[in-house]
Amino acid sequence: SETVTKLKQPKGVFPTKWKFGSSKPEETVNVLKLKAIKERVPGATVNDVLLTVTALAIREYYKEENDPIMNTNKDIRGTLAVNTRPHGADYLSDEYFGNHIVVATQRYPLHQSRLETLSTFRTESRLRKFSPDTAMRQLIMKTLNYLPRDKIVEIAAEASCQFSIM
Repeated sequence: SETVTKLKQPKGVFPTKWKFGSSKPEETVNVLKLKAIKERVPGATVNDVLLTVTALAIREYYKEENDPIMNTNKDIRGTLAVNTRPHGADYLSDEYFGNHIVVATQRYPLHQSRLETLSTFRTESRLRKFSPDTAMRQLIMKTLNYLPRDKIVEIAAEASCQFSIM
């Protein structure tokens, strides 16, 4: 079962005291720094670096909030979009323009060093790329296109689809 944290609540419960925020307009992400970090870890991608930054930010939030999960060795899971275009596809072509994604879950490490966290995301993204899981999710999504929208909602409700940290 999922560990309840300040970001992950029991099924069906929406936290009433959540505060939503965003960065200041002058606080931007320097893509060149992300690429420089990626280059220091063989096989890492910019997406791996972004996931690492997200995991580290969540970890700092939990520390500041004294979330009990930080007194355990547990991690959290979140959902993310996985690109299903083949390597080298022309994103602007008619065939591959638009969204070509499936939703997958990812472990967000809370107790590893920065480098270990980046290595975890790199390894798991490599495994995901070569796993039949992504292809199966893509096939299921294509199949769902043939069903009426209300039937899809019913199937999702029966499967108790849950999304977190998006």
